[in-house]
Amino acid sequence: MAKKRSMEQSVDDKIIDLAALRTYTNGLGREITLQPVSLLFITQMQQDIRQRYMDAGRPIDTPTAMAKTAVGEEEYELTADNLERPKDPEGTERNKTLWVEHQKAVREMSAEIAERVNGYSLTEGVVVEEDENWEALMGWLEQSIPENPRDRKLLYIKTQMLVTPEDIQVVLFRIQILSAGRNITQDQLRAIEALFRRPIPISGDALADIIERFTDKVGELATQPDVRGDADGESVGDTAEPVEATERGG
Repeated sequence: MAKKRSMEQSVDDKIIDLAALRTYTNGLGREITLQPVSLLFITQMQQDIRQRYMDAGRPIDTPTAMAKTAVGEEEYELTADNLERPKDPEGTERNKTLWVEHQKAVREMSAEIAERVNGYSLTEGVVVEEDENWEALMGWLEQSIPENPRDRKLLYIKTQMLVTPEDIQVVLFRIQILSAGRNITQDQLRAIEALFRRPIPISGDALADIIERFTDKVGELATQPDVRGDADGESVGDTAEPVEATERGG
């Protein structure tokens, strides 16, 4: 009995050949081919969006306030827990206003980053062979098809290939693993993809945290030339990592 368990464990702990992650079976049983995307480009896109918000004067950086101390005044960062100033009602209102505006700006920026990154990852990371009957189906359903080729491709992916929220999240996860060339075991893959079957969707920040938490335990980035690089074959690079949406800039 112990030997059998040992054999099962060894299978679970085996590092998956990243090439195997290129094929995903969706909720309808259809096989979909995936490929890496450029994490360097994703990082640049995130930084560009953040810079645009900052140039527009949006309060992306954590707001600060001044507090009196024994030696004078000291600047501190605001959090949801330190907005109240019992002896200074006006200061309390000022802190709350700054905090609300900051949270609103970060939410809007994060939503735009997620939309852009996910759109890029899906249109570049999912190999599409459009069904010739799809356009006729959309016409019969009186549904418009975007003229922009990227928008058309994304609509096709979301209506014909990735038909459930689980499909989309699992595919985005696999594309990121392929793009980073990370090591991952069969057991970890099952554990992570099981999270996507929950009724509550996983946010982009939570997805990034899950990927880091599970894959960092397995070791450094794997070197597997057959799956690394973007659609044009350009190297992604061992140090390429997306920046956090709410990271403070300099």
